[in-house]
Amino acid sequence: MRGLILSSLSLVLSASTVFSAIYYVSSTGSGTACSSTSPCDFQTALTNAQSDGQDSTIIVQSGTYDITQTLTYSTANGDNKLIIEGDINNKPVLDARTNNIPILDINNDSDGGNYGDSPNTHDIFVRNIIFKNGKSATKAGGLSIIVGQANIEVKGCEFYSNQGAKGGALYISIGAANISTSVINNVFYSNSSTTDGGAGYFDTSSGGVGYFYNNTVYSNTAQQKGGGFYHYYIQGSYYYYNNIFWSNLASAGGFDGDDLYVNNNVSGATGALELKNNNFSVNAAFDPASDSGTNDNVLESEDLYIRDLSSNGVSSYVQSGNLKQDPNLVNPAGGDFHLQSGSPMIDKGTNINSVTTDFEGNARPFDGDNDGTATHDIGADEYIVVSGNLPPVINSFGANPDKGNIPLTTNFNWNISDPNVDPLTCKLDVDNDGTTDYTISPCTNSSTQNHTYNVAGTYTATLTVEDGNGGSTSNQIQIKANTSPVINSFTASPTSGTAPLNVRFDWNVSDPDGDTLTCYLDKDNNGTADYILNNCSTSNVSLSYNSPGTYTAKLTADDGITKVSETITINVNASGGGGSGGGSGGSGGSGGGSGSGSGVSTSSGGGGGCNTGSSSLLLSLLVFAIPFFRKIRG
Repeated sequence: MRGLILSSLSLVLSASTVFSAIYYVSSTGSGTACSSTSPCDFQTALTNAQSDGQDSTIIVQSGTYDITQTLTYSTANGDNKLIIEGDINNKPVLDARTNNIPILDINNDSDGGNYGDSPNTHDIFVRNIIFKNGKSATKAGGLSIIVGQANIEVKGCEFYSNQGAKGGALYISIGAANISTSVINNVFYSNSSTTDGGAGYFDTSSGGVGYFYNNTVYSNTAQQKGGGFYHYYIQGSYYYYNNIFWSNLASAGGFDGDDLYVNNNVSGATGALELKNNNFSVNAAFDPASDSGTNDNVLESEDLYIRDLSSNGVSSYVQSGNLKQDPNLVNPAGGDFHLQSGSPMIDKGTNINSVTTDFEGNARPFDGDNDGTATHDIGADEYIVVSGNLPPVINSFGANPDKGNIPLTTNFNWNISDPNVDPLTCKLDVDNDGTTDYTISPCTNSSTQNHTYNVAGTYTATLTVEDGNGGSTSNQIQIKANTSPVINSFTASPTSGTAPLNVRFDWNVSDPDGDTLTCYLDKDNNGTADYILNNCSTSNVSLSYNSPGTYTAKLTADDGITKVSETITINVNASGGGGSGGGSGGSGGSGGGSGSGSGVSTSSGGGGGCNTGSSSLLLSLLVFAIPFFRKIRG
């Protein structure tokens, strides 16, 4: 008996596009759209962001948020950016009041995704948020960020009266090397820790690079070490530039680092530390050779303690331009951390190319003492004396998203300032054709402008900021409005057969924008490409299936912005399943060959030959018929 195997070819077309999501939240938000006109509550936006599979920006509208339940973001299977951002000129306040709870907890510790400059990066950015009165028994009361692999930036935030177990205000822990930690332009005031790090606790023991710029760390306390910051590292490079550490207290006793305690406690490790243009309390020492301790691998002083057991010893520590004097801030208790005119910090630092602005975005260095030479001030603030009209400053200009499929709606945003505090006007030319498309006046950092690009292409957008007194500044960015690639055909031959099965795949792809395409062929749709071809158009490749099963082969065409895919189903049978039957009998002979295997079998016998498949059928019929004939005879 002969069996017939039927096979079918299935084609599925799907476009996979990676966009950027924008969620708007407000202190009274209750909507589900999370849009600028119908904002949602903070936790709804965080929940959406952790599961939306794309880069996400949460715009935190100004106001005071009564935090009655800890805000959480936790993901283990995504490689996308998270940006949480408030208005730099009117920062939103997250206040836990007397609820005795942490305010914001971000955790992707188990994420095994990309990092650094990979195409998909699970970076965490928190900017321009005020954290008040948070409390945690395990981490920080204000903000805790624990990551497996992600760059971290905490910028322009303020932390007041938070309490925690690891960092009163801020706790950061990273689980991989080759990533960056940036803590920039923040204020930490009157926070406390039940262990180490009254203001901040940083565990970067896995390595990477850390930038700690323009922070003011004032009047914080720790029951153990590091009344200001406690920093634990083994490897990596860390740069503390232009920070104010003042009037902090640690209670461990002895050399406990009232302002800063740095702990590299692994012998032979390769960590490196630079301290430049910082101000510490009066009991700090900066030179290990002249401190009051006896261990040459440790800088031992009451206010600054650096334990360094690296392979280089103290040679991995570099310092310059640091002071230990009262910085003469205007009114710290009232929230004014600017330098007074007679501050000893003015023009007393070392010029550092990587620090070009102060904590408010003012350009530095500035000749604050009028001696004809512009020199960095020490600490977070650059003291500026304004004489005559100075042009506005564009600190940043961006668009979110800056690339995507048409119609592409993007949100232009900026950070601007004016040395003369003049009211500003912004003019936006979305395609650099010389014509202003939008005028925003008055223009502030909370001003934004949406625009939709309906025609594919690469556009240069120009922002011009004018102060009304003849001063103007411009900046440009590029926007890519894209059309998806097209898979014109995708075939496979054969689509079924016996293992090992060699299948030839043919395809033709194109891109309406003329972008160069990369093709990825995944023969079993397991997420790993088995064949990659750059500059892809028309091509083919043969791949082998060695095990039985049903496979989905997936072709993906990628133009660098959008990916489209098609799939084909391949059926592979076991080697015995489709085997041939018995061989042919001899010429005129009486014996047929016997079939083998459990599948379909076919054979042609000699004169009296038959195959075992037919013999088995005949025997079954005889067994069934014998009782019938006996009944007839009886």
